[in-house]
Amino acid sequence: MRMRKCKSCGKEFQGSGEQRLCPDCRKQAYVASVMRLRKCVVCGATFPGGPRAKYCTECRKERAKRSAREYAQRKAAGNTRPLGSVDICQVCGGEYVVESGLQKYCPSCAAEAVRQVILPQKRERAAQHRDEFAARKKELKVDSAICAYCGKPYTSTSPTVTCSPECAREYARIVQGMVDYKRGRRKSPPSHERYISGLPQSDLTGVSYHRNSNKWQVVHNGKYIGLFLSQEEAEATKRRLEGQDYADKNNR
Repeated sequence: MRMRKCKSCGKEFQGSGEQRLCPDCRKQAYVASVMRLRKCVVCGATFPGGPRAKYCTECRKERAKRSAREYAQRKAAGNTRPLGSVDICQVCGGEYVVESGLQKYCPSCAAEAVRQVILPQKRERAAQHRDEFAARKKELKVDSAICAYCGKPYTSTSPTVTCSPECAREYARIVQGMVDYKRGRRKSPPSHERYISGLPQSDLTGVSYHRNSNKWQVVHNGKYIGLFLSQEEAEATKRRLEGQDYADKNNR
């Protein structure tokens, strides 16, 4: 879970995976993607409907009237299935109690049978709109995540929760500091603002200025090496030790 910025309303929310819309906008987007203008297969008129809608409002009324007349004729001829009667499942061949007029399957087979009917339709729709879905997905990814450290929106292309390596280091420092605070290893919770001592700094990890002796201290692989009068001498020693480690690794 990470902080994301909704691509529709701009509201921040907790999301994971491919989520780019907040819960409210996700519901609206689902309705908008399902309810579209369809073409009636009978009269050719356009109407709003779901993926399986085939008939406009007027044609649906006519079909309902025709179905009612056909049902009345079947009922008069004794060809209907009364509710509560027993019928044969079209999948497993077992008997089931009729609970609705359109029921074809027993309760144990119904879910899988309906899924097998709907699945090809979903795959066909996905194939027809593949380019549209890909473009929409690419558009939603741009500036969709919120950096956990600096709070700026950024394009999420990896599972990281920060926008840059610099923010990743600072966020890791904050997290580790909070862990140490909860364990009682530090007296106060960490802050986003780093403490600046005003002492000279070195770009090499393991080389630091020793306040009490006014010299430069070198630590390598967790082992104390010693104190040096100048920064250049300390950094040269650190680089020499790193070079030795690299050579020993290649000679193994």
